[in-house]
Amino acid sequence: MKKFITASLFLAFTLLLTNCKKDKDEDKASWTSTVDGTTFAGNYGIGTLETDRNKFFVVLYESSTKVDKYIEVSIAPNGNDEIEVGKTYIMDNSDASYQEDSNIQYSTSNSANTITLSKYDKSTNKVSGTFTFKARSIGSSNEILVTGSFTNIPFTVF
Repeated sequence: MKKFITASLFLAFTLLLTNCKKDKDEDKASWTSTVDGTTFAGNYGIGTLETDRNKFFVVLYESSTKVDKYIEVSIAPNGNDEIEVGKTYIMDNSDASYQEDSNIQYSTSNSANTITLSKYDKSTNKVSGTFTFKARSIGSSNEILVTGSFTNIPFTVF
C-alpha cells in the first residue's frame, strides 16, 4: 500500500510539473516574419502603449543584444478609441519600418499596410497579432514586402 501511495504521489507531482511547464511555454513571447521572402526571426520583442498620444508600438528585434536589426509596427486609433482585438488597422506612412542594419532603414511608403491584434491583454500586458507592410529605403523606389506575426510580446504603458 505504501508503494502505491508513493507511486501515486510521484505521478501527481509529475503531472503537475508537466502542466505548469506547458502553461509557461504557451505564454512565451515569440515572433517570425519575412522580408521580401527571406525569413527574419528573432527572440526579443517589446511593446509600448503611449496613453498621451493613444499610440501603440511593437518592436521586434533579432535578439536582446543585437538591436540594430528590427521591425517596428504601430497603430494609432482615432481619438480616444480603445484598441480592439480582431480589428484590422491601416498603418499610414511611417507607422511601420524595417531596419536591416544601422545604415539601411526602410519605412512604409503607402497606406496599404495593416496590423491586426489577436490578443491585447491589459492584465498581463501582452499582445499578439499579425502585420503586412510595404516599405522602401530613403532615396529608393524599390519596395520590399514585410509580413509577420508576434505572440505574447510584453508591453509597457506610459
